Amino acid sequence: MGIEQWVLRTVETEVVEVPLPPSAVVDPASEPVPVLATASLASFPTNDRGQFLIVCGSASAAEGQGSAFEGAPADLLNAMLGATQWPAGECVLLADVSQLSLAMEQVKPSILVALGEVASQAVLQGAVQAKRQQIHSLASVQAIASYHPVQAQNDPVQFKRPIWEDLKLAMAAVAK
Repeated sequence: MGIEQWVLRTVETEVVEVPLPPSAVVDPASEPVPVLATASLASFPTNDRGQFLIVCGSASAAEGQGSAFEGAPADLLNAMLGATQWPAGECVLLADVSQLSLAMEQVKPSILVALGEVASQAVLQGAVQAKRQQIHSLASVQAIASYHPVQAQNDPVQFKRPIWEDLKLAMAAVAK
C-alpha cells in the first residue's frame, strides 16, 4: 500500500508535497489531489467528474494560527479526507477564497465544502456555527460549512467530530 500525497500548487506550479500520516490507509492507484494555493485557468485540473470542491482559506484570529495545508492541521485534514475515500481525481482543495468563482466555473462541483469562518463567509455569507450540518443551495451546487482544520488541531475534542460529521453529510448529499 502506498501513501497518497496531497499536492500544494501555486500558479507558478511550485509543488510542495504534504504526505498523509503513516496510519492513513489509501488506494495507491489513486492520483494526488491538487491543492490550489492560488488559482488560474491553467492550474485547475481538467476534470469532468469534479464532484468535490473544498474551500479552506486562512484561519481567522478566533480560530487560531496556522494553515490548513501546513504542519499538523494539514496532517489532520489529509487523514480526514483520506478517510472519506473520495476519489482523488474528483476532489479539488482551494486555499484562496478570492478564486472561488473561477474554481466553481472550472471544477463544476456537485458539492462545495467551506472549512472555517473565512470560507463560510465567502461561500454562504454566514458563520460556520449557523451554517454547518445543513445542505445549502449555491446556484446549481450544494454547499456545506464546517470548522477550520486549525481548530480541530488545537482542540480535537471540540472540533474533530463535528468536522467529520459535516464531511459525512457532504458525502451523503453527493451519494443521493
